[in-house]
Amino acid sequence: MQDQIVPVFEVEALSHRFGKNRALDGLTFAIAPGRIMGLLGRNGAGKTTLFRILTGELDYDEGIVTVGK
Repeated sequence: MQDQIVPVFEVEALSHRFGKNRALDGLTFAIAPGRIMGLLGRNGAGKTTLFRILTGELDYDEGIVTVGK
């Protein structure tokens, strides 16, 4: 039997709007324990919004966010 890897962060179809502007649109990813991830993108791409959602500082409009099952 194989051990199942449980992600540290799991994001499914995450979306967030600021008024009419969509900062995140259907973002899906998972990060396994011991992995390093980087976010690249130009200004206004949603990087800070994502981190604010992952830390619980900001609510999101749609999707599922799981931090440390």
